[in-house]
Amino acid sequence: MPIRSLFLVLIALTMPSVQAMAQEAKRLTRVFFQDEDTKTVRWADLMSGQPLKLSTPQVVKGFPSLDPMKQTLVQMEMAQGYILIGVRDEQDGKFQSGWVLIDCGVETESHGDHLDWVYARDPQVRAVQLDDQQGNPAHLYVYDDVFYVANDRKNGFTRLAPSELKTTDGESAIRAKASFHSGGGGHITLAVAERVAYSSWIDRDGPNKGRVDLTPVSASGAQQPAASIFLSSGGIHGATACAGKVFFAPTAGINWVVADGMIPVDPKSISIQHIDLGQLGDRPRRTGAFTTMGNRVAFLSGIGKDSELGIIQADKTPPALTRLTVPVNEGAKASGLELIKPRRGNPVAILFEEIESDGPSKCQLKLIELDPNGNAEWEDMRVGPSISVGKAKIEGHGGHHGFAVDSDRFRGVLTNPGDGTIQVFSLDSRRIENTFEVGGAPSKIIARGGPVH
Repeated sequence: MPIRSLFLVLIALTMPSVQAMAQEAKRLTRVFFQDEDTKTVRWADLMSGQPLKLSTPQVVKGFPSLDPMKQTLVQMEMAQGYILIGVRDEQDGKFQSGWVLIDCGVETESHGDHLDWVYARDPQVRAVQLDDQQGNPAHLYVYDDVFYVANDRKNGFTRLAPSELKTTDGESAIRAKASFHSGGGGHITLAVAERVAYSSWIDRDGPNKGRVDLTPVSASGAQQPAASIFLSSGGIHGATACAGKVFFAPTAGINWVVADGMIPVDPKSISIQHIDLGQLGDRPRRTGAFTTMGNRVAFLSGIGKDSELGIIQADKTPPALTRLTVPVNEGAKASGLELIKPRRGNPVAILFEEIESDGPSKCQLKLIELDPNGNAEWEDMRVGPSISVGKAKIEGHGGHHGFAVDSDRFRGVLTNPGDGTIQVFSLDSRRIENTFEVGGAPSKIIARGGPVH
């Protein structure tokens, strides 16, 4: 055989075939989910293929060992490649509560006109703050890529900015950069806008009914609020910031104020506005949580057949409210609202219709078409298809389905706490692509990263 022909044969034998290369699994996103059975956070990589694959879920390296009978994981959020998880205890903060900070291990690499996702390392815990001095947090927020943890029993909140962390920072250095601010009380919800935090009091009656404290935020913290305002009703159980305004969810409707960043300020100069949501029987209709996208604020209200999705266009003054009845079966509750702009197509909202059952799951993922005609006004939003999903496992505030979208917005990943599965939902075909058995009770979930190119 001629030498040149022999050389070509050797190359063909030693190099993988085009078909084999095409079938090589590539990372699509990395998911992090809370397991409510073991009180841990586990992670896995979603991989390409026919069918899709999920790497074996494992506990994040360095995650603390919690007491499942005395402690629980509460909210978790992501900012700049870090995840922060709140930890609450059953002894009013006197056992061990606080937070855990995780480095996702997924970075971006700039290529001029676009960014590539780099799965640089396995995730690991960077810092843990658990003791009897953290005020038993329940709520956790991200505003402008900064974490805020509500320290309920300390009547304040903790600020932690990922941008201020160095790769060389050890655990003690990171904990030292978590600054405490006074403001709010009881069961605190908060919003931050124009470098001012608006933190609420949960009281329904008494001198703190409807109270919201205004505190300037900084790396050094603040010992006292700068001012307080009082909403038209108490029982505040939600807050968010959007388009230069701050929105609150008290027992009656929604209140909002303009955020101008002026501190100190005369509380009497702040105009508190109200959005009436009508009545449910003999009580005012209310909500308990908000989610935002762009210049819009979304919320759910009501239960069963009285369930509604509300969308507030926050950049208008006064804000414009659009409401949509979302049919939910009797005895079921709508939860887990998310707003999504898929990679292709118009924006959608997803929520779960949750109901516990002894037999097969009766839970559904409901899709809401927010802008069917694509004119960016959302005045024509409508209820879309419903997709059967796995079971919930509701215990108090926990055991609900979770939903996250990969960073490039191709797919959603959802959890089913009642049957220990994770499902992949295509935002293109609007179908469940895969179901993966992961065990335990997966609930809250976050995705970081997009497809590797």
